[in-house]
Amino acid sequence: MSVSSGEVEDLREVIRDMVFMFKTVWEEIDKQFPNLSRDEKYRVFCIIAPSVADMMYTMMEDIAEYLEKPKKRRKSK
Repeated sequence: MSVSSGEVEDLREVIRDMVFMFKTVWEEIDKQFPNLSRDEKYRVFCIIAPSVADMMYTMMEDIAEYLEKPKKRRKSK
């Protein structure tokens, strides 16, 4: 099985986006709960992170499904 450089770059972009999203979630938890210990913030993150991952996965599935549909041509009047 051969992987093209375009596929590798696409994968890198997806990973970058996911890391950015999780980093943003962590920063927001840190901002919203400044008085919690790092362990408590980590527990909050562990509750939120799976939902973020599911949301991203669903979004990616929807985009892939949209891109796979044939484009309909408008009929000329």
